[in-house]
Amino acid sequence: MEWLAPLAKIIPQRHWVHVDVGANKGYGVASFLRLLTGEGPEPRKIFNDLYKRYWLEGDRRMYGGRVRAAMDTWKAKVYCGFCCDCLDHVRPLLRQHQASSVDVYAIDLQPSTAQWLKILFDEEPRVKVMNVGIAKEKRKIQLLAEGVGHEQSSVAMVATAKTNDTAVEVSIMALSDVVPLTTHIDFLSTDTEGFDYEVFSGARKFFEQKKVSVYVFEVHLEKAPRKTLLSDFLSELDMLGYDCVMPTQRTRRDTHLKNVHVPMYAPVGNCRGAALERHIGWANFLCYDASNHTLQQVFGQLAKDDRPVWEHVPAKCWIPKTIHDKR
Repeated sequence: MEWLAPLAKIIPQRHWVHVDVGANKGYGVASFLRLLTGEGPEPRKIFNDLYKRYWLEGDRRMYGGRVRAAMDTWKAKVYCGFCCDCLDHVRPLLRQHQASSVDVYAIDLQPSTAQWLKILFDEEPRVKVMNVGIAKEKRKIQLLAEGVGHEQSSVAMVATAKTNDTAVEVSIMALSDVVPLTTHIDFLSTDTEGFDYEVFSGARKFFEQKKVSVYVFEVHLEKAPRKTLLSDFLSELDMLGYDCVMPTQRTRRDTHLKNVHVPMYAPVGNCRGAALERHIGWANFLCYDASNHTLQQVFGQLAKDDRPVWEHVPAKCWIPKTIHDKR
């Protein structure tokens, strides 16, 4: 979310709408609120509360009472995920740069994480929590009921859920059934473990009407339910009028590159073929409305660097060495 602060400084004191599909434990929603309003819990506090309330006792039983601190890096990777976004420290913008108001839609397919989101944002009227899935075709699916905050269930486990007494029925619908199509979405993020293209298909009306300013999605080629070429996905966004960039691993995270400045974003450019597919196993992409001159200014600056570290790959496609690479 490194782009949000410089953008907010250019257009301060305005209303923002964030739609988070795959909101998970609420770390992203909390970061958005804290940055733009100066209010709400930090991701670190959310993680600590969730761990102490729902996971600590299980760890005590497993490790005989010898439980390491909740903020231990190992524990963060187990309960937070590879990116460790639960450890983020969010510094709010100065009051003159903050939003005048915000609306957030926290959407999650999994009943257990949606239940945690409702607990977390119970007294936050600006956040609407919904336990639904987003896709083009409406349907209902069965998912396993689990403990609060756990996220082992998935669409891939439907067959198991059907024979399970604790199965929970969840509705799948288009984004326009959840968010009014008249709404302009400033920030749409999806993190659905390989189902991001399905979510995009369910939100396509918003893109066709240029109702989305910034779109961040996850590429998880190994978990994708069907073969959707990344190049086709990016080309589709290109045809809809969106320019895409790849967030790079920053110098602050790559100690071996501490003396080298790396641009925060790398333009996808003409990376449309097998060269890109080979370099991406798991990564995030960011696309923005190319007709918006303010967005062009912000992302043009964030991707600018006079001394980038590049790696040349076939098909005239340039990819930063620091992008997460699972070749």
